[in-house]
Amino acid sequence: MLGTVAAYLRRDAGGEGTPAADRWNPVLDRMTQPSPLTTVLATPLALFLARTIYNPRPDEAGPYLPDPADLCDTGRFPSETALRTHLLNAFIPAAFRPHSIHPAPWTSARAEHILRKVARHLERRRHGTVDIAWWELRYALPAPVLAAVIGSVVGLFTLVLSTAGRAAWLLGDYYFPFLGDCGVHCDNPVGKWLRGFGVFPNFLAVVLPIPLADHAYPPEDWWLLFLDWPTGVASASIYIALGFIVGGVARLGSRSVPARRLRWSFNLRTLALGLLCSLTTGVFVGLGYGRLAGLSWATIALSICTITTGLTALSADARTAASPITLLREDQRSFAQILLVPVIAGSLFLGPGIALGHTGTDEYLALSDHLVFLGSGFGFWVGCILGLALALNRTASGRFILIRLYLILFWRMPWNVLAFLDDAHRNRGVLRQVGSVYQFRHVDLQRHLATPDATPPASPAANAPPPSTNPPS
Repeated sequence: MLGTVAAYLRRDAGGEGTPAADRWNPVLDRMTQPSPLTTVLATPLALFLARTIYNPRPDEAGPYLPDPADLCDTGRFPSETALRTHLLNAFIPAAFRPHSIHPAPWTSARAEHILRKVARHLERRRHGTVDIAWWELRYALPAPVLAAVIGSVVGLFTLVLSTAGRAAWLLGDYYFPFLGDCGVHCDNPVGKWLRGFGVFPNFLAVVLPIPLADHAYPPEDWWLLFLDWPTGVASASIYIALGFIVGGVARLGSRSVPARRLRWSFNLRTLALGLLCSLTTGVFVGLGYGRLAGLSWATIALSICTITTGLTALSADARTAASPITLLREDQRSFAQILLVPVIAGSLFLGPGIALGHTGTDEYLALSDHLVFLGSGFGFWVGCILGLALALNRTASGRFILIRLYLILFWRMPWNVLAFLDDAHRNRGVLRQVGSVYQFRHVDLQRHLATPDATPPASPAANAPPPSTNPPS
């Protein structure tokens, strides 16, 4: 056993007879006798930790590294527990020493802080699991809190989109630079589409009991719209509440695993819900405006319900995925698809349906391209809100985007979470990759980092100077 340990440590230090390898002589001499040091270094984990802490890398010179002879100090390390604790404490600072070949954009102190947060998350939130899965980091926040965050994002997006719609409606009464000298009321498709984009915001602004401005603003004074348009408590509350409702409906089909590709999913419950919404809408509109109007608006309601209840994604098999980044990219493609489908469907197909519905409700209104473009603009407004709500709730990467903000603020995690985890795996040896997840090098390391009262590292490696560009002699 001693010969195997000696060969491993000396070979990793640069080879037999090198100055770095000779530094292990006091340790190996002590290991010829029974001692806590002999017992501890006989384990693979402790041997790996000692090698990382005390051996130089190819781009490092040896004088500033900690001396492995310190392990022989029975005053500092009187027991096996003290030795193991020392090695575990000193490992992370040593693994993130300054490295000229693979420099890290984060300090060893920040890296240790993040890894301790990750370890505590696994031990407490995930009940001791060893898998670090990027899609399970959402459990860092309680489910109700994350749902409230998603609802807030959809609500704020609805408010911003409605603000833009109302601005387009009011500015259309003046002119747009990209339309030349012609106002948006002139006979052009862009103007008609923008009027449709602002239909609902303008309708809400009109029905609110707040005085509105009766004049138009030039584009250079666009900021005046926020003074006259009711962007106060009343309108903001309505839009945010609308976003929460849409987000809540989209959450009914939420999933907790990454998605592989887009698919349509129907069952008897969702089909019955869509038909009920469509029938209810058609009956109420038909009673007031006739059968043609009822049929048109029933079709619109059925389209929206079909997208809401049927648009989902096929779950990816995390066990067979090549890497975490591969799984993330597949889920991100599904996010983009789910986001775009309602937008495209609303713009291209909802517009003619709305135009036909408006025509059916008014005997004096003839079907024209004006109504088609108007309906397309309104369909785009609806599709953007619905698409964002579905994408955030029905893909893992949607919630991963939001949870990263929390990780940045409270875990000091970099925005590119997978880059940090991959660096800890490839260049530092702290983590290992098992398929689509990462794991700590050893479960004892995970449990040690999750312990709140772990003592600070005793190794001076954390304060080492920048590495030399010359190889060790």
